[in-house]
Amino acid sequence: MARTLKKLIDEKKVTLRRTIRLMWVPEHSGTIAWLDKHRDIKERAIAVLNLDMVGEDIYQTNSRLRITRTPDSLPSFLNDLVENVAAQTAAANLTDPAGTKNLFHYEMTPYDPGSDHDMFNDGMVGVPALMLGHWPDWTHHTSEDTPDKVDPTTLKRVGVLSTAATLWLATADDEQALELALRIAANQRGEFFRRVPKARPGPLRFAEPQEPQVESRMGISPGMIEGSPQELWRRASQAERTVRSVEVLLTPGASRQLDFLSMEFGNMARMFETFTGQWQGRRPARKQTIPRRSFLGPLADSYASTWFLEQLGADHAWWEEQSQKIPHWDILVYETLNFTDGKRSLAEIEDAVRAEFGDVPDGAVERILRDLEKVKLVEFAPPKPE
Repeated sequence: MARTLKKLIDEKKVTLRRTIRLMWVPEHSGTIAWLDKHRDIKERAIAVLNLDMVGEDIYQTNSRLRITRTPDSLPSFLNDLVENVAAQTAAANLTDPAGTKNLFHYEMTPYDPGSDHDMFNDGMVGVPALMLGHWPDWTHHTSEDTPDKVDPTTLKRVGVLSTAATLWLATADDEQALELALRIAANQRGEFFRRVPKARPGPLRFAEPQEPQVESRMGISPGMIEGSPQELWRRASQAERTVRSVEVLLTPGASRQLDFLSMEFGNMARMFETFTGQWQGRRPARKQTIPRRSFLGPLADSYASTWFLEQLGADHAWWEEQSQKIPHWDILVYETLNFTDGKRSLAEIEDAVRAEFGDVPDGAVERILRDLEKVKLVEFAPPKPE
């Protein structure tokens, strides 16, 4: 990938609008050390592609390429971009003379932890990161994980996919970025219409320069809703933020088109939030306090560490119990801390986690943050002024 990118740049076949940085560091520890020295990375970086365990012979390892999306706490255009490039890569049916002619088996999956994308997606860093990697893999971290399990064809496909996505990120102009935003909006609309089949949508298009803003073109009313308003609030909020995320690629004058595309999702998010009846003013005063983190990077499995056990003492048993009872407990803890951005109240964090994970036991999110307060990893600030 590096040689190809350098050759294209040296031969002036591409013109970069943004810098490409390639990193090869010790997993987790190397990345967090680098991020600690570059605390301003959120203001400078727009996206990360994390390649971990790529190039496998899918039949020898009984695996497939998994492209892991960003978490709900950090919706991004990057998911739609890479999904589109992956589809084009599959359609090209690339093979290598030294490799197999296996089909290109890949899937887009929800966020899943376990590699350096965790560090960049962390709420204290906030740079959208996808992971490309093969899983499941029965040879993983065993003596059977040997070079004969590598397939040059798979390496070529993943290399082309990653290089093409990287070049798009580094070269995209306003027109290309707005085309992606339009695709994202169309995809998100389709998801809503599947859940609200009685809606009467208006046309999806960009605004004319002098066209006044409109409230919404989705044509949705409360009686049309199928499913949980809270889930639809989450989806509408994510759709709005995903469309808006394209703004990092745009020049200032082009961002008005994003206002037009994202506006209807924002209106729906506020409408569905009203339907849930969850008013912040009805919560106890302690729920209005603002939790703030004091550490960089995810907690991940650190709650199982000896240090955490010693610090919490008898309270640690609750964490062990929840990890057995609650599906995806590690991701729930990760997202709880990602939503702990120093701006959201405890009540708002609870709502965000419940919208993502569904039926979360009452008090679980608060218990996570209060226990972390005991070990000085979180502190609570007074409520926001009215």
